[in-house]
Amino acid sequence: MNFKINQGFSFVELSIVIIIFTSLFALIFSSKSISEQAKKRNIINNLYNYEIIINQFYHKFTKYPGDFNQAYNFFGNNCAINPAYCNGDGDGIIEAVAANNNERENLRLWQHLNLAEMLPGNFPGTGASANLTNSPLSNLDNAIYHVENTNIFNNNNNKLLLSSVFSQTAFNGIISVLMAKSIDIKIDDGRAHKGKLYSITGDNIANSNDCSSYRSSSTPTDYNLGSTEEEVCFIGYLFDKD
Repeated sequence: MNFKINQGFSFVELSIVIIIFTSLFALIFSSKSISEQAKKRNIINNLYNYEIIINQFYHKFTKYPGDFNQAYNFFGNNCAINPAYCNGDGDGIIEAVAANNNERENLRLWQHLNLAEMLPGNFPGTGASANLTNSPLSNLDNAIYHVENTNIFNNNNNKLLLSSVFSQTAFNGIISVLMAKSIDIKIDDGRAHKGKLYSITGDNIANSNDCSSYRSSSTPTDYNLGSTEEEVCFIGYLFDKD
């Protein structure tokens, strides 16, 4: 007697397989979406929180942290053994450029906030530039929050930046164009080169218009939503009291 072995799938079995794969596909994308939303919320919360504590310091001492020209009188040798290292110049601008690695106001900023018991952590206040050991870390890989008055789109005001750091270069992209646009819509005007929040193409990206434009551009563009780069934009958030 011959027996015929049916090696195919029945309609019911195929339906079950399709349902399983569809569910797994949806679960994967749902997990990615949840993760992206969590990253976005973390970035927005940090921008707001750092702005608040920086301006709380200003309200208390009438100077920005880092720029505070009487800091040594309050913090003493806990800040630096030399008052010239601890103190800023009090001009309202938080400079990133200095005569030596001990006098960069944008690095002393985090130390002043810590010594004023407004920011937890351990910040030495020194360095050749903002890096992973002297600035607050982001929950994104190799990313920090740091303050610059660097000219971005012809704006020299104090800015809180979120960027990726490689080889001491603190202007590399860290988030996608779509995430940058979403953050911009949430807290500002949704335009990459205007308002309180800028989204700037990182120095690590070959195409200057992938996010908006390079920070040196005098004629910046808006978001290129067709970009597929994952780490193309870095953020500049204006926090000046005005």
